Amino acid sequence: MSSLTAPVLDLAVDDTRMRNVRVLALRGELDLHSSPRLKRLGERLAGDRDPLVLDLSELMLLDSSGLGAIIELFNATQNAGAQFAIVARRSPTRRIFDVTGLTAVLGVVQTRRDAVARVSAA
Repeated sequence: MSSLTAPVLDLAVDDTRMRNVRVLALRGELDLHSSPRLKRLGERLAGDRDPLVLDLSELMLLDSSGLGAIIELFNATQNAGAQFAIVARRSPTRRIFDVTGLTAVLGVVQTRRDAVARVSAA
C-alpha cells in the first residue's frame, strides 16, 4: 500500500546586491519548517545598515511562522537604521500582507526595481 505525500519544498535564499542594496530573494516555502533559517539570517545581518529588499516573487507558500520571521527581519533592519522593502507579486503572498494591514508598514511593492528605488530614496 502506498501513501501519497506532497513534496516538501525547502527554502532557497539568493543573497545579491543591486547598487548599495542587499537583495534576499526567497524561493520555495517559508513556513514553520523553514522560518528559522530566515531568522538565523536576520541575526547574522543584525546591525547591518545597508538597505534590504526581501524579494518574495518566487515564494510558493507563506504561513504565519514565515510572516513572523519577516516581521523579525523588518524589526532588526529598522533597529539598525536601515531601510526595508518587500517584493510580492504573487496573489497568495501579496494577499497575506494586504489582509494583515502590513503592506504599507513593511513597504510591499510589485517589482524589485520599485523596492530598490524605495529603499535607496529614503
